[in-house]
Amino acid sequence: MDKKKYNSTVVNANYKATLWMGVAALLLVSNIMLSGFVITADTSEKTVIVPPQIDKPFSIQGNNVSPEYIEQIARYFSQLLLTYHKQNAQSQFDTVLHYMDPSVYSEMKTRFSLDFDRISRNDINSVFYLMGIHIKKNVAIITGELNGFIGSHLVSKKQKTYELRFNYNGKLTITGFNEMQKDSVGSYNVVKPDDEIFIEAQPESTTFTESFGSEVKNDNE
Repeated sequence: MDKKKYNSTVVNANYKATLWMGVAALLLVSNIMLSGFVITADTSEKTVIVPPQIDKPFSIQGNNVSPEYIEQIARYFSQLLLTYHKQNAQSQFDTVLHYMDPSVYSEMKTRFSLDFDRISRNDINSVFYLMGIHIKKNVAIITGELNGFIGSHLVSKKQKTYELRFNYNGKLTITGFNEMQKDSVGSYNVVKPDDEIFIEAQPESTTFTESFGSEVKNDNE
């Protein structure tokens, strides 16, 4: 064999061997870096906590949440549901709907749609003044004063009680929201949405009665 040709073949073989060794080294380094990323990366699911403002410490262990957390989310959602005007009611209801449990989502979506139509049609404003919250497991019983307005005129001022039910299974959901009414023996019963007396536009001379007996007259009388 020609010596020059032999030397050329050897050099070429050495070059290819060196090239493949370099590629193998790069692959080894990249695999080490990838392994390090997999080991150190945070692959846990991100949990968004509501309400956005927390003023009491709370704990979540597995699917069990502390009463302090239920209290704070009940405060947050009760204001979205009960304090509104026609310009922000839809967005607030949509926020609440985002947290509705699938088992009640369709029902509550229809209910919110009907409520918003009534609010827009009659220029209804509502303000809820929270008076107290009682927590029992994942249920919040909320008591407060609900003031209803047609435009700027106060037409209703009543003490109300509501029930907010929650479920936590890795994600918070609302499983129920109802007005509650105390019966003659002191037990609370659900006031069905179809049975609720909604504030509708009334003639200016109409007199409205508070739940505790006194009368609130229209300001234009």
